[in-house]
Amino acid sequence: MQRNTAEYYLILAKSFIEENQSTYGEIRKLLDRYERDSPEYSSALSNVRKYLQDIESDMKLTLKILTQAEQLKPEVTVENETISSLRSEAYFLIGQTHFLRENWDSAITAYTESIKNEPDQTALYNLALAMDKKGAGLTGGKKGEIIQAYQKVIEFDPKTKLALDAADAIFWWDRNKGIEAYEKIADAEPLSDMGLVAAKRAERAKK
Repeated sequence: MQRNTAEYYLILAKSFIEENQSTYGEIRKLLDRYERDSPEYSSALSNVRKYLQDIESDMKLTLKILTQAEQLKPEVTVENETISSLRSEAYFLIGQTHFLRENWDSAITAYTESIKNEPDQTALYNLALAMDKKGAGLTGGKKGEIIQAYQKVIEFDPKTKLALDAADAIFWWDRNKGIEAYEKIADAEPLSDMGLVAAKRAERAKK
């Protein structure tokens, strides 16, 4: 393919993302061997920090490449991927690297940008979770923002495990809103396993 075309830049960006997604997956496999609060986890995380930083650097380069593609041909597509979809994936991966390093503000910023480019339930959930981690123990306005972030996960698709996880998180912050969240999931698909689990949790929470 001819260099310095929008298509070329899009393919290049896609290959960078896929390569770094694979690297991130290997990092997660390593870290998932240990309990999060264990010394072994801390040691493993320390060993992979450079790789996480490298992923972040590669994704920032990818974003620049996508900007070059956009300047040449804003509506370019390659294998059903668009500038927005790849930009979303790049920001999401940046968010993942910051989440593992517990850089909550940076993770929140990256997930927010990912969602702006292409809404996705996993990104919505991880955004809410990062806000939750940052604001653990808070009350008042911030508590409300965290609950709203989890509610958006359920609104996106109430029939998924992520929606149920979001409802569990809402219930932790606010019993009544948690019950409402469970009921919304149960009403979306009453006879599914997810719907039945949500209905049981709502009923148990009311007692």
